[in-house]
Amino acid sequence: MVLAMSFIKRLKIILRYDDVSGLLIYLIPSIIFILLSNIYSFVLIFYILYQIYLFRRSRILFFYSLSISLFLLLIYFVYYLIYKTYEPAIYLKGVIVEKDDNSFLLKEGLHYIKIYYNDTKNLIIGKHIEVKGEKYEIIERNIESTFSHFRYNLSKRIISEYIASDIKMNEKSFSIYSIKSFIFEYIDKNYYSESKMYIERLVFGKSSFSDELNESINNIGIIYLFAISGLHISILSLLIKKFLRIFNIEEEIITVVLIIMLIIYYFITSISSSVTRAIIMTIITEISKLLNRRIPKIDTLVHSFIISLMINPFYIYQMGFYLTYLSTLIIYLSKEKNLLKLTFLVVLFSTPLILYNNQKISIFILINSLVFGSLFSVAFIPFTYIVLIISPLDFIYKGFINVLNSSIIFSSEIDVPFYFSIENIYFLLIIYFLLFIIINRIKDKKKYKSFIALVVLVFMFNYFTSIYSFFPRVIVLDVGQGDSILIRNGFDNYLIDTGVYDKYNTTVKYLNKRNIYKLNIVFISHDDSDHMGDIENLSKVIKIDKIIDGTKEIDLNIKGLHFKSYRLNSENKNEGSMVLYLKMYNASFLFTGDIESMGEDNILKTDIHNITYLKVAHHGSKTSSKKEFIDKMHPKVSFISVGLNNKYGHPASEVLKRLESVNSKIYRTDMDGSIEATILPYISFIKTYRKDELSIFERLDNHRVIIH
Repeated sequence: MVLAMSFIKRLKIILRYDDVSGLLIYLIPSIIFILLSNIYSFVLIFYILYQIYLFRRSRILFFYSLSISLFLLLIYFVYYLIYKTYEPAIYLKGVIVEKDDNSFLLKEGLHYIKIYYNDTKNLIIGKHIEVKGEKYEIIERNIESTFSHFRYNLSKRIISEYIASDIKMNEKSFSIYSIKSFIFEYIDKNYYSESKMYIERLVFGKSSFSDELNESINNIGIIYLFAISGLHISILSLLIKKFLRIFNIEEEIITVVLIIMLIIYYFITSISSSVTRAIIMTIITEISKLLNRRIPKIDTLVHSFIISLMINPFYIYQMGFYLTYLSTLIIYLSKEKNLLKLTFLVVLFSTPLILYNNQKISIFILINSLVFGSLFSVAFIPFTYIVLIISPLDFIYKGFINVLNSSIIFSSEIDVPFYFSIENIYFLLIIYFLLFIIINRIKDKKKYKSFIALVVLVFMFNYFTSIYSFFPRVIVLDVGQGDSILIRNGFDNYLIDTGVYDKYNTTVKYLNKRNIYKLNIVFISHDDSDHMGDIENLSKVIKIDKIIDGTKEIDLNIKGLHFKSYRLNSENKNEGSMVLYLKMYNASFLFTGDIESMGEDNILKTDIHNITYLKVAHHGSKTSSKKEFIDKMHPKVSFISVGLNNKYGHPASEVLKRLESVNSKIYRTDMDGSIEATILPYISFIKTYRKDELSIFERLDNHRVIIH
């Protein structure tokens, strides 16, 4: 014990950090860098540089940081292997932990399985069941910087999705989740629908709001108030303590009861990163009181951070995970008592992360956070817990909700959104590094204006590098069974086809992530829905200067890009597709739409041959890419835009064999995801992107060099 205390004192002297044991705060960057390197390979360099910095500052600190970060990396890879190799059996056994109208969540061991089932009203949360069915294949667009259904599931510890055909429920079974079922039944019987909606959301984390209300809450930037967080747990803990003290129970017993109740509460809520952080921090604090040992607040935060990632290392895919720890860290570091200043600091540090994730933020976010945040912390959240216990107060609560909803919707209607994207994770890390320097210099009353100027410069440089492409790039977007290809050159952007209609606006979000709000030309090869179905979505958000359809022939030279189109006059839509030839530097591209044999004959009459890149016609259909055409084009690289497990059987095996016969390197959107080629004189760099790639080894393997 004496040795341990002297060790901590020595580290305090080495690191000279107030209110910190001297070690733990330095673990956070190491952990973030090592885990993020599996998503962004280049972040590994940040990790190595940071470890060098720690090594030079303190050997003890370096070895501690290295061991903890590598230990969490090991846990990450254990989870990674489980998720990659998991195959659900025909029969599943587990306990129901959540349900909605057409699906429910089954807990199987340490993980969860989302099961789709049409008749969930007779299912009871907390009951053990046996399910018969089959795995549901998640098919999503593998487009970088867009929402990932796969990663979202992982962050919730959902290992797979399943379609149930038959369910057997053990009516007599009981589990800790049965408490949740009992409470929900009590809420259904005793509360108005408006009250039920809010109680389930604020107390149990169940998503039950209407789309309109959810959109309004997101627009004004107060979504964090509706996630169970440290504020909720603090209020709940205070209420439990005050209630138990009425019976003159000893403080030690109150602490033990509180810890047990928080553990139960953890299991019966929709387990999120904010709930995990808040409950772990509260339990650590309460245990330290039992042991008469004071643990600094920042230490409890870092302990919680490490334990959370041990529970689920895929929390790193949740923006809420970073926001909950970041806002808490700012509160602890600043030690600011003034509510306005504290809110400003939290908003200031949250804004870069929000812009990185959502590409827009409310101009009035500071006012909204101050007004609604004060209202929730002082009145609404405490009253929600009280109403849950004293149901006769529900008529007052309902009136309160009506006023609150009206205020949220009104605030959303007058809101002015600010659109801006931090495209690159590296810019985000630099911005936060500078912000932390600023807050420490302000605290130490040192000059900080030069660092503010640096933050502004980083924002400006991020904007410039996101909208400007230093070298031409051709990106074959994974739009499923369809075509959509983006060409970037300097400040100019061109799109060949749009893919099918997409209710999630994936392509639009991809463009917004890169601060692209204008397309110079949209080329439409032909009017099939899989080539132009998403044009309406695009035109609502993105300004389109010109649309050129397949009825026109063009010959354009634009800033080093030479576009030339060819078409066959045919009543057959596919044969009449626009074929677009593109030349940049010494690389050539041929985009063939859905042409078939006659269309290819038309191209064979031209002088086009030995191209660098071929967009294979008609998604690799056997009616296209005949031998004579492939032999003359002799593409070094072939792109096939095709949907996963499509009903047409594309691409055809004979087409693949013809491409292989000319030693063409084949990339397929169903297998490789989106494909990006960066074109330089005499050389190109190709990288692919899939959302289910969770390992740095997969990412490093997805880069190729092509010599023209």
